[in-house]
Amino acid sequence: MGILSAVGQSLGGLILMFGLIILIAAVAMSHFTQHSTIQPVLTNVIYGMLTKDMSPSDIEDQGVAYQSACVSENGHLELNASGEIGTISLNCTSIMEEQPQNVLQGIAATIFDQIYYRQNSCDVIQCIMQSSGNGRFLVLITDAGNKFFNSLIIPSIAAVIVGISVIAVSIRKWHGILKSVGITFIFVGISVLIFPFLDAYMQKLVPQDQASTFTQIMSTVYDPLKSELIIILVVGIMITIIGYIGAYLEKGGKEKEKDQNATSSASKETPPQKEA
Repeated sequence: MGILSAVGQSLGGLILMFGLIILIAAVAMSHFTQHSTIQPVLTNVIYGMLTKDMSPSDIEDQGVAYQSACVSENGHLELNASGEIGTISLNCTSIMEEQPQNVLQGIAATIFDQIYYRQNSCDVIQCIMQSSGNGRFLVLITDAGNKFFNSLIIPSIAAVIVGISVIAVSIRKWHGILKSVGITFIFVGISVLIFPFLDAYMQKLVPQDQASTFTQIMSTVYDPLKSELIIILVVGIMITIIGYIGAYLEKGGKEKEKDQNATSSASKETPPQKEA
């Protein structure tokens, strides 16, 4: 039974750990890939790419050029983008309504929306496997990617429940269960300590002119992720402490009961004293 209990505890701990990791990542990425969260961030990134090395007057001139092109077009302009993005259709009505200096900002928002809501002939995993280069991961920041991360939440919660159940069946004592579950939570949550080092390392890989954009994107991803890991860490510490207190009290109660039984047995074995 001891070996089976140890195997069950280890298996339950692994299921719980991976379930927690997937759950935390899925919740964080689900938040990040919501249209309302990611749209302002990536629109600014696209706008920065469109206006790179351009002065304010250049930006305004470019806006005028797009508006002039719209005059001769039938409601839409086609913009050929590189890589996995493909062709972007621009609404001339929106372009004509903008001030020239704001046209490129509007175009950036349009490009993002068409990337975000585009229909793929493959699911997220298939798109990643079938594409090549860095563009293969573009699907992760689309509406399909958001739905994919949402779809992972319930299965990962189920994995957490299964992991805790396996631990409970293997250990059976409530304080032992709390200790095992709490230590697993701590092991997952303590990974929050690597974020400063990871951020510093990633900053070194990013060109200086893109540092502010990178920081904005990473903070959008990291902030909710760090909050979730801190909660997991705190909960893990609390239930681990409760588990150890429970084990200590149970041990103390057994020792006290043992002493009382020993005293009772000794008093029964002592023969009565005869009167003189």
